[in-house]
Amino acid sequence: MSANSKTISLTTLILLLIVVAVISYAATWQFVKVRTEDVLPDGIYVGSIKVGGLTIPEALVKVEAKAPMPDRDIELVWSGGSYRLDIDKFKPELDLARIEMELEHVLPHGTFFERLYYKRDLKKSPKKVNIAYRFEEEAFNKLTAELDERIAIPPKDAEFVVNIFDQVSISQEKYGLKVDYNKLLTDLPHKYSYGETVIEVPTVVVAPNYTREDLLAFGIRGIVASFSTQFSLDNPNRVENIRLAAAALDGTILKPGEEFSFNAWVGPRVAELGYKEAQVLLAGGEITEDIGGGVCQVSTTLYNTALLSGLEIVERHPHSRPVSYVPAGRDAAVAFDYLDFRFINSQSNYILITAEVMGDRLLCKVFGSPLPSQIRLTTENMEEVPFQTVKGTTPRPGKTGLRVETYAISGSQKKLISQDFYKPVDQVVL
Repeated sequence: MSANSKTISLTTLILLLIVVAVISYAATWQFVKVRTEDVLPDGIYVGSIKVGGLTIPEALVKVEAKAPMPDRDIELVWSGGSYRLDIDKFKPELDLARIEMELEHVLPHGTFFERLYYKRDLKKSPKKVNIAYRFEEEAFNKLTAELDERIAIPPKDAEFVVNIFDQVSISQEKYGLKVDYNKLLTDLPHKYSYGETVIEVPTVVVAPNYTREDLLAFGIRGIVASFSTQFSLDNPNRVENIRLAAAALDGTILKPGEEFSFNAWVGPRVAELGYKEAQVLLAGGEITEDIGGGVCQVSTTLYNTALLSGLEIVERHPHSRPVSYVPAGRDAAVAFDYLDFRFINSQSNYILITAEVMGDRLLCKVFGSPLPSQIRLTTENMEEVPFQTVKGTTPRPGKTGLRVETYAISGSQKKLISQDFYKPVDQVVL
């Protein structure tokens, strides 16, 4: 054999070996390659419907045509009660999307041999996908509301409790219970698909906003200051307005550095909230009837309590002339749309504000960290300002004006709080 012939034979052999290697690699790859087949194998059922040999879209068409629509009712049960559910109200229908997802999970997957063994096992032990149903969500909303009326227990926050000696304690919180809507929305159709007719209502524990440990950390240990004012019981409308505003204020808790707004906290004084017409003092000094008359006595009482507590006053307005229930210079007028009373909790701990009507008195208290020394208020440098006499068509008596300074005294320190001027009211003569 010539050298040339030997070279050709060697080249041919090498090419042959390469071809064989490629073919062997391709054949081996087919055995080890991981893939998912498109056709459902024999031994797969949806309910009692055989779907082996079909693609998933073909199987869904067959299931939609042959799947029964059961009409069995469900009994929902919970500790202490039960509820018979008329399933027709939920308009059950096939959940083809869920069935499709379940069928995707049973398609042959893996290497050639893994898929082969899987198909072989299905012949011995067929696999059933449950017929899934879905219910109308609006009916679920109504069901949940009805179940909540029967099952739900509202949580109860821990609360500060103040006894007649102004000692502060804290009540224990209580956890609540409500229907777990999301779980019920998932579980009910799913368990119904499995043929269950008695289903336990899923519930979830509802935590309170404040626990006893939370309130202990607030540092409210005792009374800081209190102040009361007196009112007449002869005007029931005014008394009711005072009571409503005090009730809205009672139980206010402020964290360190938090600002309090009387208007924001107490809210609008409107008839829809129960406020009534009573006497109010206008900017010009006249008295008239308006919704919410008397609420200024609540803001004034709180203002004095805040001063005695050493809190930082941000906004305060005097009336057009002195009021009868506090010394001049110590009133705080409010009007929901333009006059507010605001202060900041300048203590290092939380504070609790209480307000209570007791007979003919309104009592406000601030609880927190007791002050190192008691604060007292004093009014000084009072100066009367005489009124002028003018002519007019409607006679009116004049009222003397007043200048006054208010101070807060704590230990050896004396601090100017306000300098107020109550304008005189002109006397009108014919």
